[in-house]
Amino acid sequence: MPYQLTENDFAYFIPRHDQILQEDFVSLYQTIYPGAKGSGLVGEYTPKGTELILALDEREPNKNIFIGGILVDIKSANTIHKLVTSVKEVFRPEIASNEWMIKGSGEWVKENEKQKETDFEPLTRWLLWTKALKSINPCYSFHSATLISKKYPFSSSNKRAKNIEKYEAAFDAVFESLKAHKYANISIIIDNVSGSEKKAFYNSIEKSKSEYNINNVTIVEKDEFDGLESSILQFVDMQIYALSRFILPTGSGNILVDFEKYPLEYLTNNYRNGSIEKRDCHMQIASAKFHLIKDLYHNLRFSIKKNLVFKNIDRSYSSCSLLSRETNRNYGRNIDELIHSFCCNPQQAELMRTEEW
Repeated sequence: MPYQLTENDFAYFIPRHDQILQEDFVSLYQTIYPGAKGSGLVGEYTPKGTELILALDEREPNKNIFIGGILVDIKSANTIHKLVTSVKEVFRPEIASNEWMIKGSGEWVKENEKQKETDFEPLTRWLLWTKALKSINPCYSFHSATLISKKYPFSSSNKRAKNIEKYEAAFDAVFESLKAHKYANISIIIDNVSGSEKKAFYNSIEKSKSEYNINNVTIVEKDEFDGLESSILQFVDMQIYALSRFILPTGSGNILVDFEKYPLEYLTNNYRNGSIEKRDCHMQIASAKFHLIKDLYHNLRFSIKKNLVFKNIDRSYSSCSLLSRETNRNYGRNIDELIHSFCCNPQQAELMRTEEW
């Protein structure tokens, strides 16, 4: 049976005023001000010979392209591996962590078959995930490219050629965001790719080799659930799901806001301390949901590098790019500002809806 939430789990995200620690107060500026952590900085190059891992995955919300991932050093990669393994062990203790794959969409995979989460599980998964993220500092930088298919100026009208071009343009943009790491040794891992996406990926790799020291390229098979590379890609899947749903929401809005219409009655009936009133329980859950979402998205925006300038380059860069009618290489700044607005003004919160830009 999956992990059962308790009142203490929700209390973790809504601390009392007299429980705020001094270090929490000192770090408040990171939450209050948009642009905190990596804003307006002169780009510094990673020391030569540093070993880095770039892990990538893709999503296609509304037929657009979102390629995202993380850049980590070896030490941080192991930290992420332990985080993913720990969350999986707590969330589904009845299944060995190396026998299933956690996914942002909730369609977790066991024995090569997709399994659908029950109504109460999405909130449990995101709560455990965000709580785990809070236990580590953002030890990675987030890199992504968002391509708006209806607005991107394709050079070809051929359907197959356009399909390759959109993936290649997105991969190119991700690699261009690595400017600060041109002297590092970079190993690339990516979730299983095929067809046009695979061709575009390797085309982009070949072009990037003239700019970067790319040592290894590994495509991780879908039936690989354990090990460092698989854990990093599961981490990427969770993070890009959250961010892509903010940037390119589908349907009525961001799926994380209502956590699949999590049933209040389930939690009420399963509190270890059953004395709490139903109305108070509802208020506590609603408050915890907001603080959970806030913490999750702040973790993401802190990992995005933005407003970076490099010598002899006349424009600012970020680790996130937007490819639409025009190309925005400092798109991370826009993401940062709108996540900040979303998290700090819940009554007027709006999603990005990048397709409408």
